Amino acid sequence: MPPSDKYFALHQWKETRGKFEQLLPLIDNQKFIYPGWTLKDLLAHISGWDDAIIISLRAHSSKKINHFPSIQNLDEYNKLSVNYRKGLDYEQVLKEWRLTRLELITLIEQLTEEEFSTPVSIPWGEKEHITSLIDLFHDHEEHHMKDILLWLSHPDIPFKDGG
Repeated sequence: MPPSDKYFALHQWKETRGKFEQLLPLIDNQKFIYPGWTLKDLLAHISGWDDAIIISLRAHSSKKINHFPSIQNLDEYNKLSVNYRKGLDYEQVLKEWRLTRLELITLIEQLTEEEFSTPVSIPWGEKEHITSLIDLFHDHEEHHMKDILLWLSHPDIPFKDGG
């Protein structure tokens, strides 16, 4: 895949993150966006997935085996990644959310054309093209942003759809 495709996909992904950033000031972090999940928990959830892919990409670029345990149950992984960050305050989780994405984008930008074009082993036990991963994560954030926008019209009622 030509490098221009890589940068186009990353550009779209960065734009989505920018839109998500614009929503943050509108959200009361004390309220539940989803049942049991505040904004802090949602950001922890997204950071957890970024962490998983960071590990996969590091292994991919160093041509080592990915030692991240295969994620068999996505809901269970969501719970684990949120619970892992429960002891952090909102500002720490927000900082991590920003830094993990920056690290993920930097890793992708540093991949050679061959590394970028070669499918990567992903945490849920498959191989996937990196552009497909970027699309998946882009869609994931878009999904949560749409939920947030709907939730903002009734912020006292958690949105039922979830992560």
